[in-house]
Amino acid sequence: MSEPIVGMEVIDQPDPEFAYAVNEYLEANTKYRWADEFLKKRKPLAMPWFCFWIMAFAFSMNNIEHGFYPERIIPGLLFGYAVAYIVGRFIYFRQHRKFCTGSLPGHTDIMELSQFLTDNLRYLKSNFGEWSLRGQNSDGKEYIAYTFSKSVEVRITFYAHTPDETHYTISVTPSTGCGTAIRLLTMADFSLGRLFCICKTAPILAAAMQYYAKKAAQ
Repeated sequence: MSEPIVGMEVIDQPDPEFAYAVNEYLEANTKYRWADEFLKKRKPLAMPWFCFWIMAFAFSMNNIEHGFYPERIIPGLLFGYAVAYIVGRFIYFRQHRKFCTGSLPGHTDIMELSQFLTDNLRYLKSNFGEWSLRGQNSDGKEYIAYTFSKSVEVRITFYAHTPDETHYTISVTPSTGCGTAIRLLTMADFSLGRLFCICKTAPILAAAMQYYAKKAAQ
């Protein structure tokens, strides 16, 4: 199984059982064996950028074969962006479908879960921060969140509570603390920051939620 966690910025030693569970989940569901390898080597923007430049170059070369004019490059850039957009959307929704929905046993204490995530993900400081209850979204559903960057935050929204289960979904949204212009940009369906964030965080959060559910069921 996975080797001990090494190489990440550490402010607290992780709980060994929790760290083992995260590594085990990553090994089973990704091509990486442990958390630090995943965070260092996962390059979520590589494919969209590759598609952008390849398609932009090919389309531009086709347009300027009879003479170079700057305005003939613009269609190539737009075409490259369109391809990158489609690829980015595909990657985002594949990540969301695989890692971002689930359920917890019983009626979950949201504040307890928030503290659990803060404490146990602290050893991965560069990608995870302090979780807190932020209130309710526009649908009246409670959610907890932490700020991933100046423009993006990660949320766990609880959309159904029953005596037997609490259902949740993980999402990436514009940060509540960023300016209006940045919020409008990050609201776009294809956002490099949004894609980068979900690819870096969702698998580890899925592992953490699975571990919490297992402990809650005991």
